[in-house]
Amino acid sequence: MLLGVSFGNFPYVLAILLTAVLFYACVALCHRAGKDFSHKFITVMVWVNFALHFLKQLNPYYAAEWPLSLARSTGENLCAVLVIITPFLWHFGNAYVKDYMYYMGIVSTLVILLYPTSLVEVDIRELDGFLEYVRFYSCHLPLLVVAVVMVNEGFHKLDYHRLWAIPFMFCAVQAIIFLNSLILNLCLYHYSWDYFFSVDAPEFNSSFTFGPGHLLDPVLGWLYPYLPPYLMTYHYGNEIRFTPVLYLFLPICLLTAILGPLLALPYEWRHMKADRAAIGQKIKMAKEKWLHRR
Repeated sequence: MLLGVSFGNFPYVLAILLTAVLFYACVALCHRAGKDFSHKFITVMVWVNFALHFLKQLNPYYAAEWPLSLARSTGENLCAVLVIITPFLWHFGNAYVKDYMYYMGIVSTLVILLYPTSLVEVDIRELDGFLEYVRFYSCHLPLLVVAVVMVNEGFHKLDYHRLWAIPFMFCAVQAIIFLNSLILNLCLYHYSWDYFFSVDAPEFNSSFTFGPGHLLDPVLGWLYPYLPPYLMTYHYGNEIRFTPVLYLFLPICLLTAILGPLLALPYEWRHMKADRAAIGQKIKMAKEKWLHRR
């Protein structure tokens, strides 16, 4: 019986297909309509998405859990923070934060399309559940569209040399999520601090701020005892726990080094090609100089 979204079922596949079609339509429309239209399009999209992040409290799906549902309109995870800050980054941000908009807008949308975990138990046969299903995907689509149109139409120029800053900005956003969680627990949830710092709290750890979820233990569990103590892990009794926020820095550095150039490649391939040629020339000159000395 169809209740929610799970891997491979009809609502899962439908959401991916509709997102792909709408993404292509938005990008094509902006490219055809020109730069002025594209600027207005992005501006409307980011502010409407910002407003919907708070107006979702009017949905009976959230109203039924009030006041706990108020937490869902805060910066509770990576996507929520991005939705909240994107209008301000769009209008006032420098090249570095717009890089973050681009890379995280793409990555976060692709991740939720593949793993929409928060929709698994949502009964989309009911009106409130269906509205949440529509809202969930509708609020992530703009992150992807804005990221691509912003660069595609020349409002922001990527430079893969700035990728070094992404792990620092990512951890800064994770620090915001940590502080947001701390305030929510003090003012709203009142859970025990043992639960708060565990990886078992979906209210606080949906972005892995406090550690990778237990679903990853079969894949990564063997590695945990060898990670740098305090920098990444600490012991709580006989349990290995993760240093909130800080433990993410090294893994994000690695992921940025792998994914960053790939995501920048469509716009930076000439720059990368020129750098490769320059490095090759320097190696050739150094080799010739070394041979000459011999």
